[in-house]
Amino acid sequence: MKKFNIVIAGGGIAGLASAEIFARSGYKVLLLEKNPKLCMEASGSHQKWFHFGSLYSVFSSPRFFQAMLKNIQYLLKYYQGFEGMNLVINREGNPYIEMRENSWFQAQHLIYLLTSTRHPDFFPKKASYLLEYIPKLHQRLFWKYIITKQFLVRHYNLYKYNWSSQKSLNDLLKVEWLQQICLPEVNFSYEQTNLNYDFFQSIKSYDCPMNTENILSDLLCSFLSHDGELWLNATYETYQCKSNKKLIITRNREIVETEKLILAIGRNLNRYLKSSVKLCTVASPLLVVYPPVCSENFVKLTPFVSKTINHIKHNYNGIPYSLIGNGYSSTVEKLKMEEVKKSLYDNAIGTFSGIDSAEISEIYFGYKTEVSKSSKNRGYDSCIKLIDRNVLGVIPGKFSLGFSLAVDIFKIITDKQPSLKIHYSSNSSAKSLISETKHEAIINQYFQQKK
Repeated sequence: MKKFNIVIAGGGIAGLASAEIFARSGYKVLLLEKNPKLCMEASGSHQKWFHFGSLYSVFSSPRFFQAMLKNIQYLLKYYQGFEGMNLVINREGNPYIEMRENSWFQAQHLIYLLTSTRHPDFFPKKASYLLEYIPKLHQRLFWKYIITKQFLVRHYNLYKYNWSSQKSLNDLLKVEWLQQICLPEVNFSYEQTNLNYDFFQSIKSYDCPMNTENILSDLLCSFLSHDGELWLNATYETYQCKSNKKLIITRNREIVETEKLILAIGRNLNRYLKSSVKLCTVASPLLVVYPPVCSENFVKLTPFVSKTINHIKHNYNGIPYSLIGNGYSSTVEKLKMEEVKKSLYDNAIGTFSGIDSAEISEIYFGYKTEVSKSSKNRGYDSCIKLIDRNVLGVIPGKFSLGFSLAVDIFKIITDKQPSLKIHYSSNSSAKSLISETKHEAIINQYFQQKK
């Protein structure tokens, strides 16, 4: 029987990042994944959008914004040794993306288009003027004096924060409501869209597209270089107690012994959690379009979910394409799939030209597991739950938060700091063990069929 310090069930971003940080710190680690490749489920259906916190700065509670900022802090401290980790700090203490081979992040930052309250969406239609007047007025005032102000102040704090300093990240959360700020607007190619520039304020963010294949490949290479073991097509079944150890049983009846067990198994974690902790599977639609309809990466930010839209231009094997999302999300149980697809498609048609004549315009749903306190509130941050003695369950919340989750779980289990020494041998076969994302698969399948 093989013996390990740590066994991790689940080969998404949470499982792989956790396995890597334990292995590099000297622990004997086994990573189990039920699929033939890593990241075939939730970690393969996301937008490849790295979050710096901008999208979550509009929430009245700073919880999610704070989680994103902490993730950046950990990324800069614990992952600088990776060759592809190209988020660096300049002499002024400002983050920027350095050009590197096999880079993790792209320098095409997302631009946030803040909708002005002069936009027609904020005014009621004539037919229902009296019924809509008060709600629309409330939305206008709340958006202008609370949400927009909060977004601008937190971004102002973000731009002037020195990441080389030891100052608390709490300084970035503060909102002085009487503070007068002026953020420079950036150029945005409105001519590539059907949006009217008179109704928007364009703000550059640190958010950017990420090359997840390079991130995952580097993590996997580090894991394997530090003698980590990876078992693919190995479904975790259950565990049994043996004194202070755990016997891990896979579906094909292989048994290993471990000191600690980490379950990174997404929605399947439900069977181990107490009723006070609610896990839900959330679906969000994404539209893949080829040829790309815009060269800008942007988010149209508005209080109206049906009017919100975001666009990221990706490139897969030299093929450029657009990936378009909106503000919609729903639990799987309440998902009205065809209605949601139509809403996203109509929104995209109204924002961009050329979608109706595109060679590819296909919608798929990205699914992820979240910890939510209520049916109305999303859970964007990562979560670590004690399930049993020496058994913990983890939920990343977002792909971007895989880094901080790994550091946190390491500190909880060992009560130590992870090793900062990163050395690994590049493995050309590593990428073959990692699944392409769903939107990449759509592009790949189309061009394979054309051959």
